[in-house]
Amino acid sequence: MFNILAYPPTEEQVKIMGWVGLYGENWLIVLRVVATLLLAFSLFLLAKTIAARTSRIVALVTVCLLIISPTLWVVALAYPLTALMLFCLSLVLNLNYRFFYIGVIVLPILNVLLIGNHPTVLSKIGFEEIQEKVNNHFYAEDSLREKIETPLWFRRLSGNKIFFDYKEIVTETLPFFDLESLFFGEINPTEQKSIVMFYWTEIFLLVLGLYYLTKQKNKEINHFLLISGLIVWLGFVFSSGPTNLRLIGAMWPISLILATGLVNISKYIAIPLSLLIVYGILINASNLSRRSEYWFDNRPLVYQFWFENIDKLDLSKYKTIRVSGRVGNGKGYCFYYLGEKCKKYNFIFESFEVPKDEIEKNTLLAGFVGEFAGSREDNRFPNNWVDKVQETGIKILAKSSVRDSVAFRFGEDIGLAEIE
Repeated sequence: MFNILAYPPTEEQVKIMGWVGLYGENWLIVLRVVATLLLAFSLFLLAKTIAARTSRIVALVTVCLLIISPTLWVVALAYPLTALMLFCLSLVLNLNYRFFYIGVIVLPILNVLLIGNHPTVLSKIGFEEIQEKVNNHFYAEDSLREKIETPLWFRRLSGNKIFFDYKEIVTETLPFFDLESLFFGEINPTEQKSIVMFYWTEIFLLVLGLYYLTKQKNKEINHFLLISGLIVWLGFVFSSGPTNLRLIGAMWPISLILATGLVNISKYIAIPLSLLIVYGILINASNLSRRSEYWFDNRPLVYQFWFENIDKLDLSKYKTIRVSGRVGNGKGYCFYYLGEKCKKYNFIFESFEVPKDEIEKNTLLAGFVGEFAGSREDNRFPNNWVDKVQETGIKILAKSSVRDSVAFRFGEDIGLAEIE
């Protein structure tokens, strides 16, 4: 458990700490406490809303199913702005029906403006990117040995900017209900790296819950599910990043469906299912505590290694300190770990590849093995890469390895080196 609490800040947390102009572990603790309180209040609002539309027992089971999900704990520890969005969603859903539609409009806007998401769907709306795809489409057709003799005006019925724009938008919006991320993203049994949202055994409750909701024909709760689902779908469309994070809002309506199924089924089915869920909790709690770097974003570990080792050196002897940008912009992390040293010395936050780039002498380099030895398509590098790199005049000062590579083609090993 200590490994989880002591996990380095995510890029989102570093950004927030940059907004307030303060850096350090104390503010990281404050952020995590605030996110936890927001989530706790969100669950209270959700339970209140559900209890008013169905029953207290369903509301209680809904909240319990959310509490046992590792996703909420990961959100509290790593993604405070996502916790804020869940709080806003719960607040909107707790209001009168006429306010539900405010959430449909406001929450996606907050998602873009507040969290700073750059949804891919927005780039599909314009015709600049689409024009290139249309041109490539016709170029491919015209390059065929046996040319398509259909008149150009006829081919334009399907091969035009409007049709391609429609295709791209649909492609971005349809993968919303991703069962892999919702129910099967856990170590046991699929070996997939992801945050567990619902345990795989709970998918049986999904089918049962939908059956009982259809049978009960509760207009209040069906309206709640419809509007909350619409809000979450819009939030998914107008966001970017890993699918499991974009789908977190879906946990609210889905947990209600699961709770409805669990409350209404026979105890002879509910008891074995509950035991399987408890089994899932124990297995994933063990994995989360022992292999936190597998579940969380690996990038914070990379920046922690680089900057903690940079802090031990005399930086005045280097003309340039170059920190790789393969896994994001490290500027925020620089201020988090080094403070004013980031302003005092010449830091450059850009990727590099020593065999190809001209690196001047007296440069300190923080990067992946592929940036020192050259990238590889298979992402595999020999164990003695340090010796081979040092033969080229690069001195490796420190090295480490990150499980589950975060920089494809550039390996799992990271290092700190200098060119004298």
